This record gives sequence, C-alpha cells and structure tokens, in this order.
Amino acid sequence: MRKQRADLENKLKSNVNKIRRNLQKQLGDWFHQNLLRKQVSVLLYEFRDITSNVFKLADTQRNLAWELNKHQKRLHRILIDKALGQLGHKDCGNLILNIARVSGLAIMLLIEPNTTFPGEVRRDLEKLLGEKVFVVNTRNKVSILAQAIGRDCDPRKVSIESDIQVAHVPVDDLDAVGISRIQLAQQLTELHVMKSKGRV
Repeated sequence: MRKQRADLENKLKSNVNKIRRNLQKQLGDWFHQNLLRKQVSVLLYEFRDITSNVFKLADTQRNLAWELNKHQKRLHRILIDKALGQLGHKDCGNLILNIARVSGLAIMLLIEPNTTFPGEVRRDLEKLLGEKVFVVNTRNKVSILAQAIGRDCDPRKVSIESDIQVAHVPVDDLDAVGISRIQLAQQLTELHVMKSKGRV
C-alpha cells in the first residue's frame, strides 16, 4: 500500500507539473498575443504620432521665431540709423552688417573683419540709448558666439550642428551678463544656443 501510495503521489505530481507547465505556456502565449502585441503596437503608433506632431510644432515655432527675429533686426537697424544720424555719425551705419538687441540691456553690432567701429561713436550710442553697445568683427559663427557671449565663453568648447541650426555652448561658467548675452548671440548667428556640459 505504501508503494502504491508513493507511485500514485509521483504520478499526481508529474501530472500536476505537466498541467502547470501547459497552463504557464498557454497563459504566456495569450498574454503575448492579446496584450503585448496589440496594446504595445497601439502605444508605439500613438507615441510615433505624438513625436511627429511635437517635431512639427517645434519646426513651426522655430521658423516663426526666426521670422520675428528678421522683423526685429529691421527695427533695430532703423533705431541705430536714426541714433547715428542724430549724433552726426550717419556714415558709421555703413560699417554695420548686422544688429542684435535686447531692449534695455545691450546692443551688439556686427562689422566686417579687419574694420574698426569708432570707440567714440560706440560711447555716444551708449549714452543716447542707455544700453551697453558691443562690437563684434568676424563672420565665423563660432567666433561670433564666443565674442557675443563674452570672455567666459571658450570658443574651443563651442560646437555647431548646422543641419538643425543649433549651437552647443558651455554656459555653466558664464555670469549673469554672459547668460543675457546669449540672446544677442542667437540673434546674430540665427542659431539656437543650447547648454552643453563639458562638451568639446
């Protein structure tokens, strides 16, 4: 009887294990086919759709920002030309290739390399407009960014992704004035400046 009971227990255990394995397999197959495959594919499709729309929105906003930047530049040009005319330095307007301005803070004038914007005229503009006037004399975008942002910006650590119009600048070392000058650098280069940590 003991032997028969042991045999019966072994057969029951074996059958229970087979049933358990079979149920686990069936449950796993059902879970994969009915939940994972269907639900995950729906979620992935929705994520792709959301991502695509976010990128479209970002492109639209960027294009709008640069359009507004162009209008601002025209207004800045009118302001500087009028100010130079009032100061009796109208001819200095011919030296200026591009203008960036943050109202109430600073103006940045881009001139040709190897040319000089008279210091006296710059100081007169500062007094008249009540804003700091900086002069940048290069056409190289990395140099423009470094000069526009200031001495705390190391040009060797600036990188530009031209295809997406983004500049990576190590801004951790910048003071408050340097941070505000980033807006001027963006206007001059038409690059979106992004913070980069330790990027070379």
